[in-house]
Amino acid sequence: MNTFLTVYLKEVKDNLRDKRSVFFALLYGPLLLPLMVLGSLVGGIKKHSVNFDETLVVYAAGDVSAARQFLAEKNIRLKAAGENWQQRLRDGELNVVIELDQNYQQNLVDGRTAFVTFYFDSENDVSVKAKQRLHSAWQAYHSQLAALRLAARGMNEQLTRPFQFIDADIAETGGPEKTVARMLPFIVIMALTLGGFYLAVDICAGERERHSLEPLLSLSMRRSTLVFAKWAALCTFVCLAGALTLLSCFLLLNYIPLAELKRFFHIDAWMFLKLFFLMLPLMLFLASAMLLIASFARNAKEAQTHLGIAMMLPMAPFFLLEFLSIKASKLLFAIPVMSQFLLAERLVVDENLAVEALLLSFSSCLALAVIFLLQIIRIFSSENILTKEA
Repeated sequence: MNTFLTVYLKEVKDNLRDKRSVFFALLYGPLLLPLMVLGSLVGGIKKHSVNFDETLVVYAAGDVSAARQFLAEKNIRLKAAGENWQQRLRDGELNVVIELDQNYQQNLVDGRTAFVTFYFDSENDVSVKAKQRLHSAWQAYHSQLAALRLAARGMNEQLTRPFQFIDADIAETGGPEKTVARMLPFIVIMALTLGGFYLAVDICAGERERHSLEPLLSLSMRRSTLVFAKWAALCTFVCLAGALTLLSCFLLLNYIPLAELKRFFHIDAWMFLKLFFLMLPLMLFLASAMLLIASFARNAKEAQTHLGIAMMLPMAPFFLLEFLSIKASKLLFAIPVMSQFLLAERLVVDENLAVEALLLSFSSCLALAVIFLLQIIRIFSSENILTKEA
């Protein structure tokens, strides 16, 4: 046990001295990656969402007093557009401008069509959102007046609506929620690979290249103890990267004042804690996989190349689930990484996780981790481990 702790602490201290390793393991993955990915996601939601509860100020060209009352009921305030309003609209000073035709009021009284023009700038997101909300309010007014006109003539308004369509979605998770819920495990899994990348390179190919592996092998300990100590050090940084990333995401999602996120995420500390334990078997699997790949490399440069290519594999399930219609099955829950994406997606949207799916996911990750560790022990037990031909 003393030998195990000695090797373990030695690997941890060496990795902490490497500024590049610390940056990617404890700063880039846990902090900068959530800011970049979740920041752009939040910005996209904010950009394309319309808040119908907040007061919207729009501008009017000419007399629009006939529409002022019903717009006020929709929490929309009118202001005069003033002179040169078209140029001011292009410059972004005004969001949207309404103009009513001269016979607007008389046409409504006579039961004829009244014309309303919305001037907006399609290159300005604020202008587009204001126009969408204004159009939605006017559409509701349009339906109300149409019903009143039919009722005044003794006709049932349902004559003009022969069908009433009802959408009943029986999917386990909705459309927008799927994409949003997959982003969180995507960030975490990518941070896990970054957390162990440089340490995996250094404790195998790096030490062999620096000729510092031979003193370790000369110690009076079993090769399996040496492998487990290195693997434990790698697991420490992978798990630490995962925990810090989840903490960063939790703080980020809770302190962003964006109500739209509440429709997609079930955000609380308990959910993030469950997500960490859900990812824990994957952390052990990824640590053993990275250690195995690095143990085959003859030098640090080759190890970085092999691990760089291998890092793309954990990202594949995200793109497969996002762009292909893949139905969840027992087989998918037995595939590491893929099962974590599926389970995390259900956990984020506050769904119950099937015990069978959890057992399949956990057992497959742990079984492969054991197989990889046995193969690493075989490599370290080989006489070729020091000649760079393992």
